[in-house]
Amino acid sequence: MIFSQEFSLISEIDPEFIPSLEELLASTVPDLNILTLEEKNKPDNQYFIYHLFFSPKTNGPIGFAKAIVQIDKEVKPTFMNRLLSKDGLEKSVRWNISKEIHSGFVFDPKYAEGMKEASSEAIRKLFKGNEVLSQELYFDDINQNTFALEQTQINKSIIPGSLLKNKLSYPEYLRSLGPTKAKKVKETWKRIYQDAEIKFGEYESFKDIFAYKERGAEQYKELKRHDSVIKYNQMNCSKTYLSLENTYEVLAVVIYTKGGQGNSFFEILTGT
Repeated sequence: MIFSQEFSLISEIDPEFIPSLEELLASTVPDLNILTLEEKNKPDNQYFIYHLFFSPKTNGPIGFAKAIVQIDKEVKPTFMNRLLSKDGLEKSVRWNISKEIHSGFVFDPKYAEGMKEASSEAIRKLFKGNEVLSQELYFDDINQNTFALEQTQINKSIIPGSLLKNKLSYPEYLRSLGPTKAKKVKETWKRIYQDAEIKFGEYESFKDIFAYKERGAEQYKELKRHDSVIKYNQMNCSKTYLSLENTYEVLAVVIYTKGGQGNSFFEILTGT
C-alpha cells in the first residue's frame, strides 16, 4: 500500500529524503532549488502543497506531487461554512511541479498501480472542505494509462501533445511532426541559413549576448527581468546561452543547463 506525507514547504521535507527526491526529479527539473525559488516568488494569493509518496518496502520516496492552490476570491462567511470549518475562500488548483513542467506527478513506474489510488486520494482530499471549485491536471502517456478515467467522470478533457520531442535523429524528429509542421521547420531553417546577416552565438554570460548590437542595451534591460533569467541566475549550476542574432538585435535565446543523471534542460526566450 502506498501512503503519502504532506508538506507546505520544501524545507519541511526530512533531509534524509532529499537525495532520493533529487534522483526522482532528475528528468523533471535541473535543480531542486528551482522549487524553493518558486516558493519565494509566488504571488500572495497562492500557496503550495507537496506530497511525498512512500512504499513500505522502500526507505526513500517513490513519488512526488505538487499542487498550486490559487485563492480566487473571498466569499461571505455563512453559519454552515463556520460549522464545517471552511475558510470562506474560493480556490482553484493546478497540479504542476514547476512552471516549465506540465505534469504535477512524478513516480517510479514500478509503483504505477499503487500510485493510482494514492494520487487519486490526494486529488480527492483537496475537494473535501477546502472550497476548491476546480482542479487542473496534465498527464503524460504513462500517467494517462495509470489514471485512466471513465467517460462519465469527464466533463472536458484536453491532452496536449508534447511541443518538444526527443528523437534519435533529426530526420526522425521531422517525421514525427507531420507533413505541414515538418515543411515549416525546414523552410525556417533554410531561410535562416540563406540570410547572411543571421548567425548563431554561444555565450557564458547572459549580458554578453547583447554586446555590440544596436538594440542590445534595450533588449538586455527588458529580458534580464524575465522570470526564467532571474530563476537561472539564482541557481548554482553551469549555464550556456545560445542565441540567434544579427548585428541589429537578438532574435532568440536558449538557456541550456545540464541536470543530474545525464539530463539536459533548456528554456527559449524570444527577442523583444
